[in-house]
Amino acid sequence: MKKIKLGISFGIGILFLAVFTGCAMTPKVNHIVDDSIPLERSAWISPLNAGIIIGYNGIPVSWRVWGTSAGMIQIPAGDTLLEWNVDSASGNTIYRGSNILFRFNFQPNMQYLFLAGREDGRSGFNVYIFDLGEKIPGNPYVSQNRLGFFPFLNTE
Repeated sequence: MKKIKLGISFGIGILFLAVFTGCAMTPKVNHIVDDSIPLERSAWISPLNAGIIIGYNGIPVSWRVWGTSAGMIQIPAGDTLLEWNVDSASGNTIYRGSNILFRFNFQPNMQYLFLAGREDGRSGFNVYIFDLGEKIPGNPYVSQNRLGFFPFLNTE
């Protein structure tokens, strides 16, 4: 009788661990662009603190992540054109703009965050990259995960 209880408890523990680990490996998803694309060919983006995405490869959308947790939008990896209504703050500077075009080649199994900024007289996004399932720090913009600065296509 004890072996059965132990087996059931052990099985429940393994099931709990599998579910918990599975949840920890994928980010909270607010939107899925194409659910026919396998996870291993997807990328996750977050417009949190950057504004609203209003266009995806020429298709009108309205993607915004609300709240303080970094919810994500699951998109197919690859070259992507996003149109934004930018509303972002960096230090004492506020960046705002409508119909801002941003092109980026998103890699699979990666999470991306954006923060508007200026470099060399051009406006654009500082892009931060994290492995899928990697815990994003409370203030990800001071982390070592900055991929680089990428200018907007239709400003200046």
